[in-house]
Amino acid sequence: MIRLIIGFTIGSIAILADAWHAISDVLTSIGIYVAGKIASKPADREHPYGHGRVAVLAELFISAVLVLVSLIIVYEVFYGIFITEFLHEIAFYGIFFVIATAIAKELMARWTISLGKKSGSNLCIVNGLHHRLDALITLSISITLYIGIIFNIRVLDKLIALAVVAIIGFEAFKIAKKSIDTLMEKRIPEIEKLVAEKAAKHSKILYIHDVNARNLGGYYVVETTVHLAPSLTLKEAHKIAHELEEAVRKRNSKIIKLIIHIEPEGED
Repeated sequence: MIRLIIGFTIGSIAILADAWHAISDVLTSIGIYVAGKIASKPADREHPYGHGRVAVLAELFISAVLVLVSLIIVYEVFYGIFITEFLHEIAFYGIFFVIATAIAKELMARWTISLGKKSGSNLCIVNGLHHRLDALITLSISITLYIGIIFNIRVLDKLIALAVVAIIGFEAFKIAKKSIDTLMEKRIPEIEKLVAEKAAKHSKILYIHDVNARNLGGYYVVETTVHLAPSLTLKEAHKIAHELEEAVRKRNSKIIKLIIHIEPEGED
């Protein structure tokens, strides 16, 4: 919010773009938190596979917000609705304040990373690294603007704003691609490989094929076909399928269901 006020005050589209980037990060965090709460609800009669894909829909919404922010900044760069003049006289003071926010962001990053290491939370560490990236972006913008003021390069402010748009746009693309891959049920090789490896280690499973994993928003359902000796009883075949499911879920607890089709080897 401080950067937003500074951006409007000194007339810097670059600082304004960085501020919108920071605000979009906050909205993203809130969206992920709320969606995570809903997605963590257990399966029920209406939703037998749980509520995990709420998180995927939230990610798509977030990517749309980022695209909207990018378009607003681009429009501002070329048409100047909110910003009409870059005030060199007070820009120096504004930049110092922006640098202060970057330092505060770096301190927050160190604290978050430290907390993540102590608690063993990878999500916390990743969030801390994201704070650090934001701090570096803000610092880079401040230094470049300072150079632009010194040498009176007025177009530099708009060029920096467009660079920030590129960063936001890339983030939106990554989020959208991941979400669309999940909704389109793109193959998940690491999960499929795990199931195939566990099946290969079971002495009674002769052959496994058609291993297909589906991402339900951080949790997985896997379908596969295994071939067993035709002499086995139904009870024995069921026991083998249960043993395979236990071995797979013990290795990866995010696999909530393993659907196994059993076929007798050598018979059509």
